[in-house]
Amino acid sequence: AALTALPPAATQFVYTGIMPSGADLGTWAHQPLGEAQRHAAECLAARLGEVELARKPLPSVEALRAQMAASDNRREQEKLRRRLFIQQTLGSDTVHRMPIWTWRLGQAVVVAIPNEPYSVLQQELRRRFAGVPLVVMGVTNGTLGYLAPAGLYDQGLYQEQQSPYAPGGLEKTIDVLAVEVAELLRAD
Repeated sequence: AALTALPPAATQFVYTGIMPSGADLGTWAHQPLGEAQRHAAECLAARLGEVELARKPLPSVEALRAQMAASDNRREQEKLRRRLFIQQTLGSDTVHRMPIWTWRLGQAVVVAIPNEPYSVLQQELRRRFAGVPLVVMGVTNGTLGYLAPAGLYDQGLYQEQQSPYAPGGLEKTIDVLAVEVAELLRAD
């Protein structure tokens, strides 16, 4: 039923006027898209990029293992186990190259990142690209931590404590994604 209710391809639903009645009714019809609209709707593009995120200094794998062995507090052991996993995954580099994915589907754009950003990411992208249908996906293809606004660091929040990233990672991610989105919107 959903497929049969779809409008004809390459058309748009437009207002065509008033039909006089006891209560005037608006009339609508499917009309063909113009050439420029059809071309924009047919545009498909994809980009794979990365954001270099500075890491917070964290204890070494060996130090984390020693802390886990010395603790008899299950809650503390779980926190240390999670930090150990992140450290093992990221290795010893002071920078993590976080992958980002962007797709253009007609006039819409989809962006995806593997970590969990604060909603300011999608709010800022939507502000910068007002009028562009934009889907923002976090925690895509895995996650290592939160991306919190720099101003929320050093306040004792779980998201900042858990994250392996230094302040400024969210803001840098927004800027890099904005460049990627702009490039996609130029693609024809």
